[in-house]
Amino acid sequence: MGKFTREEEVLLSSYSPSNSARSNALFYLNAVVISLAPLYLFYGVHQMEVAESWIVWIISAVASAYFLSMACKNQKRLLKHQ
Repeated sequence: MGKFTREEEVLLSSYSPSNSARSNALFYLNAVVISLAPLYLFYGVHQMEVAESWIVWIISAVASAYFLSMACKNQKRLLKHQ
């Protein structure tokens, strides 16, 4: 096994789990936007003011954004090779 050809290197790089910085920023932005919608509905149902319980709002938004971004990264890897 010698050196890889250019085509083989491109093929191998497509299977790497790493993402670009732009891709990561886009994932996190989408996750934040998507995670804020359920929080807005939570506010509408429970009438929980942001000023009174801001720590709950921030923890919920950050946690859901993180989990959504991880799910998107995993799904991107699956869709990339179909």
